[in-house]
Amino acid sequence: MPPQDLPVGLPTRLWVVLTTLPDVPTAQAIARTLVHAHLAACAQVLPPMTTIYVWENQLQEETEVLLLLKTTAGTYPALAQRLQELHPYTTPQILAIAAQDVHPPYAQWLQAWVGALPEPPR
Repeated sequence: MPPQDLPVGLPTRLWVVLTTLPDVPTAQAIARTLVHAHLAACAQVLPPMTTIYVWENQLQEETEVLLLLKTTAGTYPALAQRLQELHPYTTPQILAIAAQDVHPPYAQWLQAWVGALPEPPR
């Protein structure tokens, strides 16, 4: 069924990918790269936040930003691989969550962008 025919409430193959990064400029650069390559249709950089976690048995507290990426299930493997290549952390958080309900026009727009061929480099 084409995306424009999806009724509200129907599960989709669209995913939201979350990753944390050390600062806004790094997140923006990665977001631009992934959107330009048609691996994500949209990227949102959220304001700095405090992250508390354990690393090498030590409690850590850092300031990070959250990057949200919207993609399709079929494109996710390529997006995850490229994100890992670009990510400055040795063990990056890369989480993918399947969208349970997506507004049909948004789903159509997202699938059209992610399914399109990227422009050649300039």
